[in-house]
Amino acid sequence: MIYDTKKIIKALNEHVETGYRQAGLIDPILAAVARHKIRVRKVADDYYTFDDHKGDCFDPTINTDIDPKALKRQERNERARFNRQGAFYSIAEYWTGRTWVETDLIGGFVGDDFIGSGYEYDLLSSAIEAYNQQDLDEAGYVIDPYRRLDG
Repeated sequence: MIYDTKKIIKALNEHVETGYRQAGLIDPILAAVARHKIRVRKVADDYYTFDDHKGDCFDPTINTDIDPKALKRQERNERARFNRQGAFYSIAEYWTGRTWVETDLIGGFVGDDFIGSGYEYDLLSSAIEAYNQQDLDEAGYVIDPYRRLDG
């Protein structure tokens, strides 16, 4: 499953620090996402368990400032959300002109929690960097090394 391009662009615009825009780092990523040169794919994580997810978040000996009953309730609610929405990892990819190539991934997200997490920029940075290592034409599109130019 591919994350919705509009949601990725919106998340990048909302969560990116002003410094990234001033340094000219975010606009090339936004353009590449909009032109479908790079993307983030969402993949079900069959090995990530609720115990992995919860860690010590609901442990009353660690979270002494939260009522143990409230922690139990929060844990029940989070377990229900985990079971309902599922666990996923996100994979950054770039287009070669022929196929999508993976560059980086991050896991441990429930449902669509990746969107708005702040990791969009990190993953897509790896994809745009790899994309730009290819031979590109003056418009920024991949020059297909298999296409014959003589006819």
